[in-house]
This record gives sequence, C-alpha cells and structure tokens, in this order.
Amino acid sequence: MDEISYSIKVVNQASEVDANRLIDAVAQANTLGPAELKTKLLEELTNGRFGVKGGAGLGFLQIANRTHGDMKATIHPLEEKLYRCESTFNLKKA
Repeated sequence: MDEISYSIKVVNQASEVDANRLIDAVAQANTLGPAELKTKLLEELTNGRFGVKGGAGLGFLQIANRTHGDMKATIHPLEEKLYRCESTFNLKKA
C-alpha cells in the first residue's frame, strides 16, 4: 500500500532576531532523536521562558517529534529588521 503524506508550509513575518531563532530552532530540532526531543521539550516547558507566545522553539520541538526531523526553514529579508520566514513540514499519515 502506498504511504500517504502531507506537506505543510507556514509563512510569516518576524524580526531579524526571531527569524534567526527560527532557523536555529529548526536546525537543532532536526538533529535530535525521539528521547532527546522529549527531554528538550520538557526543558522548554519548565525553564521559565515559556510564556503567552510559547517558548524558544517549543512548537518546532513538538512538530519535530511528529515529522522525525523532516523540517525546513528559510528566511528572506523584506525591509530593515523585518524578515519573511518560511517553514515546511512533511508529515506521514499514521
């Protein structure tokens, strides 16, 4: 039977600092195995940086857990201190 998969692309705007944080979060999440992802996720939830908008890369850690390291992120400057961020996630139907 053929495997069904989905590709999700998210595009938004961010400051230079947040855009670079996105790249770092995706790169880090792609290198972690399942046990490491769980540990890092728990760390982000309990390190005091988790707020109304989430934590530093918290969402990407959750997505990485489902995509098994199949995430990509790119940033493109729009104007001074503003970037277009594109994130792509490939999910396989369970």
